[in-house]
Amino acid sequence: MKSLLRKLHIPVTARDWHSLVAMAFLLVLMFLFVTGTLSVFGREIDWLVTSEQRVTVQTAGKVSFGAVYDAVEASYPDARQLSIVRPSGARFADQVTVTTQGQGQSLVYVDPYRATVRGTGPVKNLWLTLRELHRGFSSERRKVQFVVTLMTLPLAVTLVTSLMLHRNFYLGFFRLPRRGARRRAQLGDLHRLIGAWSVVFLTVLVVTSAEFMIEFIGLGAGPYPSYSEAVEAGARPLPAGFSGADLDRAVVQATVVFPGLNVSDIALPAVAGEPLAVRGELTSPMVRPTANSVNFDPATLAFRGGHRAETIGASNWIFEAMRVLHYGSFGGLTSRILWLVFGVGLSVLAALGALIYAERLTFMSERSDKYRRRTRLGHIWVGMGLGKWFGLAVFAAATWWTIR
Repeated sequence: MKSLLRKLHIPVTARDWHSLVAMAFLLVLMFLFVTGTLSVFGREIDWLVTSEQRVTVQTAGKVSFGAVYDAVEASYPDARQLSIVRPSGARFADQVTVTTQGQGQSLVYVDPYRATVRGTGPVKNLWLTLRELHRGFSSERRKVQFVVTLMTLPLAVTLVTSLMLHRNFYLGFFRLPRRGARRRAQLGDLHRLIGAWSVVFLTVLVVTSAEFMIEFIGLGAGPYPSYSEAVEAGARPLPAGFSGADLDRAVVQATVVFPGLNVSDIALPAVAGEPLAVRGELTSPMVRPTANSVNFDPATLAFRGGHRAETIGASNWIFEAMRVLHYGSFGGLTSRILWLVFGVGLSVLAALGALIYAERLTFMSERSDKYRRRTRLGHIWVGMGLGKWFGLAVFAAATWWTIR
């Protein structure tokens, strides 16, 4: 029976499935591994290439959010501020998203120590581009983003077949490649070594990606309360005369509502009726700042409501934790460095798998006429089957959407 299935080119063993799926989706998985790895330090990469983001640390400490708001208001009086984000790094400029009639949205970089505007830049900066390339090939189409989440399935097959092939993978944590062995054997040893260390990370990746896929089909957590209220027609998002002093009062009140709140970003109302939201880190390490939110009426600064990570419910907490786990931000710089190492490891692992496949076919073609003789690159190209055209289409679409 097995021989018949093999003649029909139908996978039989775990090794067959592992090879078939890994080769068919090689290009797409490599693309996702590389862009995901870069996204872990996307803000830092963006900081390196954007001089407006780099500031000098001052011993006096950072100014208030209100001072930042006033600095942008003074420099761009015709712009409407939508949000203020304060990155955790000491040398990062605050990022204020503004919108100007006829010009759309842009970022304003403000020195958080001097409350001076350093310059402007596009909202779709390098960090956002890296993130969107990984999340949905830089496309805003939900169908495209859903296809990206479907890559969880081949990734899961690769993980399961790996565990079936190497049930005692933990015994290979310190088993170095054999010296003096043939190249194919050394590549296999290195593949198993990196794979052993990557199993836990790959498991996290599969679980978190599966959660994203579940959310896309509408079975995920519900949205947070909007805290919006009906207002009179023609009302403005912010009242006339709103200033940085009002914003500072809102921040102080937020820390009274949630003592210990470390404010990291503020969402200003985009349309009339929306609240002024003060967000940040509190007691739970496995959530984003949006899980801790205090909301005020922008006109009166009356408290409209709020939520913290401990009260958002199990489904919303899982929603938050999956994102924090996926991008490795749960442990600050340490966990992100670890995720960077694992991401590089997965990229190398995929490349090694393709090389091992090519070495095996090269070896077999030299000893049997059943296999066509090709270069190693030729074996990889043919081995990817229709998957190579899907991968090339992904690259083309990602490039087009990113440039556009």
